[in-house]
Amino acid sequence: MRRPGGKVAILGGGMAGLSTAWRLSEPGWRDRFESITVYQRGWRLGGKGASSRGVNDRIEEHGLHVWLGSYENAFALLRECYAELDRPATDPSSPIRTWQEAIVPADNPGLAEQWGTGWLTWLGTHPRNGMTPGEPGGTGQEITVVEFVQRAVQLVVAFADSLRDAAPADLQLTATAEQAPAAPPPVVRGSAGHRRPAGTRRSAGQGHRTGGGCGPRGHRLRGTPRPPA
Repeated sequence: MRRPGGKVAILGGGMAGLSTAWRLSEPGWRDRFESITVYQRGWRLGGKGASSRGVNDRIEEHGLHVWLGSYENAFALLRECYAELDRPATDPSSPIRTWQEAIVPADNPGLAEQWGTGWLTWLGTHPRNGMTPGEPGGTGQEITVVEFVQRAVQLVVAFADSLRDAAPADLQLTATAEQAPAAPPPVVRGSAGHRRPAGTRRSAGQGHRTGGGCGPRGHRLRGTPRPPA
C-alpha cells in the first residue's frame, strides 16, 4: 500500500537532520511514510555534536559545548532520547545513564580571553532560577516575550558583574592520581582540540521550567553504527 507521505530523504546527519528524523519517526509513522532515510557523508552522525573515542578511550569532540537553560526544545528532545534508551534498565553499567548525568548545571564557568601575550582568566556568573528545561508536554513557547527579555537582561548584568568584580582565577584541568596516565598520550591526527575522559559530563546553564517525568516512546535508538572502511 502506498503511503500518502511517500519516501522521506533527509540530507545530512547533523543535529537538524537527526531531529527531523526523530520527530517524523514518532509512533504510527509507517501509516504516513513508506520510509525515512538519513543520508550522511562518511560514517559518523551528529554534526557539531558528534564525538568519538581516541587514545585511552577518551572522548574527543569539536570543542566545548555549553547549553543555556533557554534551549527548551533541545532539552526536551534530549530528555526524550534518554527516556527511550532507558539505560538504568538496559545498560546499568553505563557511566552516563540519565540526562541529568549527561548535563549538569554550571553556575560559575571558567572563562578566558587572550590579552596581549597572555591570558585573562576569571569565573563567570550564571544565576539560577530553580527550574528545569525541556519538561514533557511543553510547546517550547511557554516563556513570554517580556519574561525572555527580563531573563536576558539578568544574564547580561550578571556576566558584566563577573567581569568587574571577580579576581583573576587560576583555571586548571587536571586528572587525579588514579586517572593520570604514566606518560602523556600522543595527539591523534585530525582529532578535536578539547578532550574529556570517558564518562565525564559537559556543563550547561540552568533551565527555566518545572514539571513531571518523561516516559519512553518506542525503539528508535537501537541501531548499530557502521565503522569506517
